[in-house]
Amino acid sequence: MSKIVVDRVSRRYGNIDAVADVSLTVEPGEFVTLLGPSGSGKTTTLRMIAGLDQPSAGTISIDGNVVSTPQHSLPPYRRGIGMVFQSYAIWPHMTVFDNIAFPLRRRGVPPEEQAANVATIVGQVGLDGYEARYPAQLSGGQQQRVALARALVGEPRVVLFDEPLSNLDAKLRDSVRDLLRSLHRRLGLTIVYVTHDQDEAMLLSDRIYVMNGGRIVQSGSARSLYDRPENIFVADFIGRTNIIPIETLDFARNRATIAGNIEVSFATMPSAIAAGDQRRLLVRPHCVRLWRDRAHSGHRPNLFDATVLDVAFLGDRQRFTLEVRPDLTLTAESATSDDLPVTGPIVAELPPAACVIV
Repeated sequence: MSKIVVDRVSRRYGNIDAVADVSLTVEPGEFVTLLGPSGSGKTTTLRMIAGLDQPSAGTISIDGNVVSTPQHSLPPYRRGIGMVFQSYAIWPHMTVFDNIAFPLRRRGVPPEEQAANVATIVGQVGLDGYEARYPAQLSGGQQQRVALARALVGEPRVVLFDEPLSNLDAKLRDSVRDLLRSLHRRLGLTIVYVTHDQDEAMLLSDRIYVMNGGRIVQSGSARSLYDRPENIFVADFIGRTNIIPIETLDFARNRATIAGNIEVSFATMPSAIAAGDQRRLLVRPHCVRLWRDRAHSGHRPNLFDATVLDVAFLGDRQRFTLEVRPDLTLTAESATSDDLPVTGPIVAELPPAACVIV
Protein backbone atom coordinates (compact mmCIF):
# COMPACT_ATOMS: atom_id res chain seq x y z
CA MET A 1 0.00 0.00 0.00
CA SER A 2 1.24 3.47 -0.89
CA LYS A 3 0.27 7.10 -0.44
CA ILE A 4 -0.05 9.38 -3.46
CA VAL A 5 0.11 13.17 -3.25
CA VAL A 6 -0.68 15.35 -6.26
CA ASP A 7 0.30 18.91 -5.35
CA ARG A 8 -0.95 21.83 -7.49
CA VAL A 9 -0.42 19.98 -10.74
CA SER A 10 -1.22 21.51 -14.12
CA ARG A 11 -0.85 20.22 -17.66
CA ARG A 12 -0.88 22.63 -20.55
CA TYR A 13 -1.03 21.88 -24.26
CA GLY A 14 -0.18 25.17 -25.92
CA ASN A 15 -2.69 27.68 -24.56
CA ILE A 16 -5.06 24.99 -23.26
CA ASP A 17 -5.06 23.89 -19.61
CA ALA A 18 -6.08 20.22 -19.71
CA VAL A 19 -5.45 20.10 -15.94
CA ALA A 20 -5.32 23.28 -13.87
CA ASP A 21 -3.90 23.46 -10.33
CA VAL A 22 -5.14 20.04 -9.17
CA SER A 23 -4.29 18.83 -5.68
CA LEU A 24 -5.40 15.51 -4.24
CA THR A 25 -4.26 12.84 -1.80
CA VAL A 26 -4.79 9.09 -1.92
CA GLU A 27 -4.17 7.40 1.42
CA PRO A 28 -2.62 3.90 1.64
CA GLY A 29 -5.25 1.26 0.84
CA GLU A 30 -7.80 3.84 -0.30
CA PHE A 31 -9.98 3.51 -3.41
CA VAL A 32 -10.19 6.99 -4.95
CA THR A 33 -12.10 7.81 -8.13
CA LEU A 34 -11.64 10.75 -10.49
CA LEU A 35 -15.13 11.33 -11.85
CA GLY A 36 -16.14 13.71 -14.61
CA PRO A 37 -17.34 14.13 -18.19
CA SER A 38 -15.13 13.78 -21.25
CA GLY A 39 -12.51 16.52 -21.33
CA SER A 40 -12.61 17.14 -17.58
CA GLY A 41 -8.92 16.30 -17.10
CA LYS A 42 -9.33 13.06 -15.19
CA THR A 43 -7.42 10.79 -17.60
CA THR A 44 -4.64 13.36 -18.03
CA THR A 45 -4.26 13.45 -14.24
CA LEU A 46 -4.11 9.66 -14.11
CA ARG A 47 -1.50 9.54 -16.90
CA MET A 48 0.69 11.96 -14.97
CA ILE A 49 0.45 9.79 -11.86
CA ALA A 50 1.44 6.81 -14.03
CA GLY A 51 4.38 8.64 -15.60
CA LEU A 52 2.90 8.51 -19.10
CA ASP A 53 2.67 12.32 -19.17
CA GLN A 54 4.62 15.05 -17.43
CA PRO A 55 3.16 18.01 -15.52
CA SER A 56 3.69 21.57 -16.68
CA ALA A 57 3.57 22.68 -13.04
CA GLY A 58 3.38 21.04 -9.61
CA THR A 59 4.68 17.78 -8.20
CA ILE A 60 3.50 14.18 -7.79
CA SER A 61 4.83 12.01 -4.95
CA ILE A 62 4.46 8.33 -4.11
CA ASP A 63 5.35 7.34 -0.54
CA GLY A 64 7.08 10.66 0.00
CA ASN A 65 9.30 10.31 -3.07
CA VAL A 66 8.79 12.91 -5.80
CA VAL A 67 8.21 11.05 -9.07
CA SER A 68 7.06 13.92 -11.32
CA THR A 69 7.97 17.58 -11.72
CA PRO A 70 8.08 19.79 -14.81
CA GLN A 71 11.83 19.12 -14.97
CA HIS A 72 11.96 15.40 -14.20
CA SER A 73 9.67 12.38 -14.47
CA LEU A 74 10.47 8.91 -13.14
CA PRO A 75 9.71 6.27 -15.82
CA PRO A 76 6.49 4.29 -15.28
CA TYR A 77 8.30 0.96 -14.75
CA ARG A 78 10.17 2.44 -11.77
CA ARG A 79 7.07 3.70 -9.95
CA GLY A 80 5.82 0.37 -8.62
CA ILE A 81 2.41 0.74 -10.24
CA GLY A 82 0.06 -1.46 -12.22
CA MET A 83 -2.32 -0.02 -14.80
CA VAL A 84 -5.49 -1.29 -16.45
CA PHE A 85 -6.51 0.49 -19.65
CA GLN A 86 -9.90 1.00 -21.25
CA SER A 87 -8.83 -1.02 -24.32
CA TYR A 88 -7.50 -3.97 -22.22
CA ALA A 89 -4.11 -3.71 -24.08
CA ILE A 90 -3.41 -7.44 -23.91
CA TRP A 91 -1.28 -9.10 -26.60
CA PRO A 92 -3.33 -11.17 -29.06
CA HIS A 93 -0.41 -13.52 -29.92
CA MET A 94 0.15 -14.49 -26.26
CA THR A 95 -1.80 -16.93 -24.12
CA VAL A 96 -3.52 -15.84 -20.94
CA PHE A 97 -0.58 -17.19 -18.94
CA ASP A 98 2.00 -15.35 -21.04
CA ASN A 99 0.05 -12.08 -20.93
CA ILE A 100 -0.17 -12.21 -17.15
CA ALA A 101 3.43 -13.32 -16.68
CA PHE A 102 4.86 -10.64 -18.99
CA PRO A 103 5.73 -8.04 -16.29
CA LEU A 104 7.38 -10.74 -14.20
CA ARG A 105 9.55 -11.81 -17.13
CA ARG A 106 10.55 -8.20 -17.76
CA ARG A 107 11.78 -8.06 -14.16
CA GLY A 108 13.73 -11.30 -14.51
CA VAL A 109 11.62 -13.30 -12.07
CA PRO A 110 12.59 -17.03 -12.19
CA PRO A 111 10.16 -19.25 -14.18
CA GLU A 112 9.02 -21.27 -11.17
CA GLU A 113 8.18 -18.09 -9.27
CA GLN A 114 6.36 -16.76 -12.33
CA ALA A 115 4.22 -19.87 -12.47
CA ALA A 116 3.37 -19.65 -8.76
CA ASN A 117 2.47 -15.95 -8.93
CA VAL A 118 0.35 -16.39 -12.05
CA ALA A 119 -1.48 -19.36 -10.52
CA THR A 120 -2.33 -17.28 -7.45
CA ILE A 121 -3.66 -14.26 -9.34
CA VAL A 122 -5.53 -16.40 -11.89
CA GLY A 123 -7.46 -17.94 -9.03
CA GLN A 124 -8.22 -14.53 -7.52
CA VAL A 125 -9.70 -13.12 -10.74
CA GLY A 126 -11.61 -16.27 -11.69
CA LEU A 127 -9.60 -17.41 -14.72
CA ASP A 128 -8.70 -20.93 -13.60
CA GLY A 129 -8.53 -23.22 -16.61
CA TYR A 130 -8.07 -20.40 -19.13
CA GLU A 131 -4.26 -20.15 -18.93
CA ALA A 132 -3.64 -21.73 -22.36
CA ARG A 133 -6.28 -19.73 -24.23
CA TYR A 134 -5.61 -16.76 -26.48
CA PRO A 135 -7.47 -13.41 -26.19
CA ALA A 136 -9.56 -14.16 -29.29
CA GLN A 137 -10.99 -17.15 -27.42
CA LEU A 138 -12.16 -15.00 -24.48
CA SER A 139 -15.18 -12.80 -23.83
CA GLY A 140 -14.76 -9.10 -23.16
CA GLY A 141 -15.15 -9.64 -19.44
CA GLN A 142 -12.52 -12.39 -19.45
CA GLN A 143 -10.10 -10.19 -21.39
CA GLN A 144 -10.57 -7.44 -18.82
CA ARG A 145 -9.81 -9.95 -16.07
CA VAL A 146 -6.57 -10.83 -17.88
CA ALA A 147 -5.63 -7.13 -17.95
CA LEU A 148 -6.48 -6.87 -14.23
CA ALA A 149 -4.44 -9.97 -13.39
CA ARG A 150 -1.45 -8.64 -15.34
CA ALA A 151 -1.64 -5.36 -13.41
CA LEU A 152 -1.77 -7.18 -10.04
CA VAL A 153 0.65 -10.08 -10.55
CA GLY A 154 3.73 -8.04 -9.69
CA GLU A 155 2.18 -6.87 -6.39
CA PRO A 156 2.34 -3.18 -7.28
CA ARG A 157 2.17 -0.44 -4.68
CA VAL A 158 -0.57 1.35 -6.64
CA VAL A 159 -3.07 0.22 -9.28
CA LEU A 160 -4.45 2.74 -11.77
CA PHE A 161 -7.63 2.18 -13.80
CA ASP A 162 -8.56 4.24 -16.87
CA GLU A 163 -12.29 3.63 -17.54
CA PRO A 164 -11.73 -0.15 -17.56
CA LEU A 165 -15.40 -1.17 -17.76
CA SER A 166 -16.67 1.16 -20.48
CA ASN A 167 -16.38 -1.52 -23.21
CA LEU A 168 -18.40 -4.12 -21.28
CA ASP A 169 -22.14 -4.69 -21.37
CA ALA A 170 -24.23 -3.99 -18.27
CA LYS A 171 -24.16 -7.51 -16.82
CA LEU A 172 -20.40 -7.91 -17.31
CA ARG A 173 -19.80 -4.48 -15.77
CA ASP A 174 -21.66 -5.59 -12.64
CA SER A 175 -19.58 -8.76 -12.46
CA VAL A 176 -16.22 -6.98 -12.82
CA ARG A 177 -17.30 -4.25 -10.36
CA ASP A 178 -18.00 -6.93 -7.76
CA LEU A 179 -14.58 -8.43 -8.47
CA LEU A 180 -12.85 -5.08 -8.01
CA ARG A 181 -14.65 -4.46 -4.72
CA SER A 182 -13.66 -7.89 -3.50
CA LEU A 183 -10.01 -7.58 -4.53
CA HIS A 184 -9.68 -4.13 -3.00
CA ARG A 185 -11.04 -5.28 0.34
CA ARG A 186 -9.07 -8.52 0.37
CA LEU A 187 -5.71 -7.18 -0.83
CA GLY A 188 -5.87 -3.66 0.60
CA LEU A 189 -4.81 -2.11 -2.69
CA THR A 190 -4.23 1.61 -3.19
CA ILE A 191 -6.35 2.41 -6.23
CA VAL A 192 -6.91 5.48 -8.42
CA TYR A 193 -9.82 4.90 -10.76
CA VAL A 194 -11.04 7.09 -13.64
CA THR A 195 -14.62 6.96 -14.90
CA HIS A 196 -17.45 9.11 -16.22
CA ASP A 197 -20.00 6.64 -14.78
CA GLN A 198 -21.48 8.05 -11.57
CA ASP A 199 -22.96 4.70 -10.46
CA GLU A 200 -19.57 3.03 -10.87
CA ALA A 201 -17.88 5.74 -8.84
CA MET A 202 -20.43 5.60 -6.02
CA LEU A 203 -20.37 1.81 -5.83
CA LEU A 204 -16.58 1.38 -5.75
CA SER A 205 -15.05 4.43 -4.09
CA ASP A 206 -13.98 5.35 -0.60
CA ARG A 207 -13.67 8.92 -1.89
CA ILE A 208 -14.52 10.70 -5.13
CA TYR A 209 -12.95 13.76 -6.75
CA VAL A 210 -15.40 15.34 -9.19
CA MET A 211 -13.60 17.11 -12.05
CA ASN A 212 -14.80 19.60 -14.64
CA GLY A 213 -12.84 21.84 -16.97
CA GLY A 214 -9.51 20.51 -15.71
CA ARG A 215 -10.26 21.32 -12.06
CA ILE A 216 -11.58 19.54 -8.99
CA VAL A 217 -14.98 21.04 -8.21
CA GLN A 218 -15.80 18.92 -5.12
CA SER A 219 -14.53 15.87 -3.28
CA GLY A 220 -15.89 13.57 -0.62
CA SER A 221 -17.69 10.31 -0.04
CA ALA A 222 -20.39 9.20 -2.45
CA ARG A 223 -23.08 10.00 0.12
CA SER A 224 -21.78 13.50 0.89
CA LEU A 225 -21.58 14.38 -2.81
CA TYR A 226 -25.07 13.03 -3.45
CA ASP A 227 -26.77 14.50 -0.38
CA ARG A 228 -24.89 17.80 -0.16
CA PRO A 229 -23.54 18.92 -3.54
CA GLU A 230 -21.79 22.29 -3.32
CA ASN A 231 -22.63 23.50 -6.81
CA ILE A 232 -25.07 22.92 -9.65
CA PHE A 233 -22.58 20.94 -11.74
CA VAL A 234 -22.08 18.28 -9.05
CA ALA A 235 -25.79 18.12 -8.27
CA ASP A 236 -26.67 17.60 -11.92
CA PHE A 237 -23.80 15.22 -12.71
CA ILE A 238 -24.24 12.86 -9.76
CA GLY A 239 -27.73 11.39 -9.88
CA ARG A 240 -30.99 12.88 -11.09
CA THR A 241 -32.19 16.02 -9.39
CA ASN A 242 -34.77 18.76 -9.67
CA ILE A 243 -32.97 22.09 -10.11
CA ILE A 244 -35.31 24.98 -9.35
CA PRO A 245 -34.39 28.68 -9.70
CA ILE A 246 -34.73 30.65 -6.47
CA GLU A 247 -36.22 34.14 -6.61
CA THR A 248 -35.75 35.22 -2.97
CA LEU A 249 -34.07 33.75 0.10
CA ASP A 250 -35.02 34.45 3.72
CA PHE A 251 -32.12 33.12 5.78
CA ALA A 252 -33.71 34.16 9.08
CA ARG A 253 -36.75 31.94 8.45
CA ASN A 254 -35.03 29.24 6.31
CA ARG A 255 -37.42 29.91 3.46
CA ALA A 256 -37.05 30.40 -0.29
CA THR A 257 -39.48 31.69 -2.90
CA ILE A 258 -39.71 29.86 -6.23
CA ALA A 259 -41.89 30.17 -9.35
CA GLY A 260 -43.35 33.56 -8.52
CA ASN A 261 -45.01 33.14 -5.16
CA ILE A 262 -44.41 29.56 -3.97
CA GLU A 263 -42.70 29.52 -0.59
CA VAL A 264 -40.51 26.55 0.34
CA SER A 265 -38.95 25.76 3.72
CA PHE A 266 -35.48 24.20 3.90
CA ALA A 267 -33.82 22.65 6.95
CA THR A 268 -30.11 23.19 6.26
CA MET A 269 -28.56 26.60 5.91
CA PRO A 270 -26.62 26.96 2.66
CA SER A 271 -22.86 27.50 2.89
CA ALA A 272 -20.47 29.53 0.75
CA ILE A 273 -23.19 31.59 -0.92
CA ALA A 274 -22.19 35.19 -1.55
CA ALA A 275 -24.27 38.16 -2.64
CA GLY A 276 -24.95 38.00 -6.35
CA ASP A 277 -24.44 34.23 -6.61
CA GLN A 278 -26.84 32.29 -8.77
CA ARG A 279 -28.97 30.22 -6.39
CA ARG A 280 -30.91 27.04 -6.95
CA LEU A 281 -33.10 24.75 -4.89
CA LEU A 282 -32.22 21.06 -5.33
CA VAL A 283 -34.51 18.13 -4.54
CA ARG A 284 -33.77 14.54 -5.57
CA PRO A 285 -36.72 12.79 -7.31
CA HIS A 286 -36.85 9.96 -4.77
CA CYS A 287 -37.19 12.55 -1.98
CA VAL A 288 -40.35 14.08 -3.47
CA ARG A 289 -43.28 12.45 -1.67
CA LEU A 290 -46.55 11.98 -3.50
CA TRP A 291 -50.06 11.89 -2.04
CA ARG A 292 -53.39 11.13 -3.68
CA ASP A 293 -54.94 14.27 -2.23
CA ARG A 294 -54.76 16.72 0.67
CA ALA A 295 -56.82 14.43 2.90
CA HIS A 296 -54.03 11.82 2.74
CA SER A 297 -51.11 14.26 3.02
CA GLY A 298 -52.07 15.81 6.36
CA HIS A 299 -50.64 19.11 7.61
CA ARG A 300 -47.10 19.06 6.28
CA PRO A 301 -44.78 21.82 5.09
CA ASN A 302 -44.01 22.29 1.39
CA LEU A 303 -47.17 20.70 -0.03
CA PHE A 304 -48.11 21.63 -3.59
CA ASP A 305 -51.02 20.72 -5.81
CA ALA A 306 -49.75 19.32 -9.10
CA THR A 307 -50.90 17.53 -12.23
CA VAL A 308 -49.44 14.26 -13.47
CA LEU A 309 -48.14 14.78 -17.00
CA ASP A 310 -46.44 11.40 -17.47
CA VAL A 311 -45.53 8.21 -15.64
CA ALA A 312 -42.65 5.92 -16.65
CA PHE A 313 -42.53 2.33 -15.40
CA LEU A 314 -38.98 1.41 -14.22
CA GLY A 315 -39.57 -2.01 -12.69
CA ASP A 316 -39.26 -1.54 -8.94
CA ARG A 317 -40.24 2.14 -9.16
CA GLN A 318 -42.14 4.59 -11.30
CA ARG A 319 -41.07 8.06 -12.38
CA PHE A 320 -43.64 10.87 -12.40
CA THR A 321 -43.42 14.10 -14.37
CA LEU A 322 -45.48 16.71 -12.55
CA GLU A 323 -46.62 20.20 -13.44
CA VAL A 324 -46.92 22.45 -10.39
CA ARG A 325 -47.21 25.59 -12.48
CA PRO A 326 -46.68 26.24 -16.19
CA ASP A 327 -43.15 27.38 -15.33
CA LEU A 328 -42.42 24.68 -12.72
CA THR A 329 -42.16 20.97 -13.56
CA LEU A 330 -40.89 18.36 -11.09
CA THR A 331 -39.69 14.78 -11.39
CA ALA A 332 -40.65 12.39 -8.60
CA GLU A 333 -40.08 8.68 -8.03
CA SER A 334 -42.06 6.23 -5.95
CA ALA A 335 -42.35 2.48 -5.48
CA THR A 336 -44.34 0.73 -8.19
CA SER A 337 -46.59 -0.70 -5.50
CA ASP A 338 -47.71 2.76 -4.30
CA ASP A 339 -51.39 3.41 -4.99
CA LEU A 340 -51.09 6.73 -6.82
CA PRO A 341 -52.98 8.27 -9.74
CA VAL A 342 -51.22 8.03 -13.09
CA THR A 343 -53.15 10.97 -14.56
CA GLY A 344 -54.82 14.08 -13.23
CA PRO A 345 -54.34 15.89 -9.89
CA ILE A 346 -51.89 14.81 -7.21
CA VAL A 347 -50.20 16.41 -4.18
CA ALA A 348 -46.40 16.74 -4.10
CA GLU A 349 -44.38 17.24 -0.90
CA LEU A 350 -40.83 18.60 -0.80
CA PRO A 351 -39.61 17.65 2.70
CA PRO A 352 -37.53 20.51 4.13
CA ALA A 353 -34.69 18.12 5.05
CA ALA A 354 -34.41 17.13 1.37
CA CYS A 355 -34.25 20.71 0.07
CA VAL A 356 -30.66 21.78 -0.62
CA ILE A 357 -29.64 25.32 -1.54
CA VAL A 358 -26.61 25.82 -3.81
